[in-house]
Amino acid sequence: MAQGHGGGDGRSSPPSRRGFGRFLIERVFGTDFGGSVRIDYHPDGVECVLNAPAPQLPTAPY
Repeated sequence: MAQGHGGGDGRSSPPSRRGFGRFLIERVFGTDFGGSVRIDYHPDGVECVLNAPAPQLPTAPY
């Protein structure tokens, strides 16, 4: 899943500190779901890429 936010302020580097929103994204999607999070800062906005394994669904006995 990828999410972008355009119309940025021209900042191409990460902020000087990690905020609560970034903590939640990295903690919930990265750690709790066993996936990874990549947040990239571009001059025209922010891109957040989330990768997580597909859940193992129980199978019904036949």
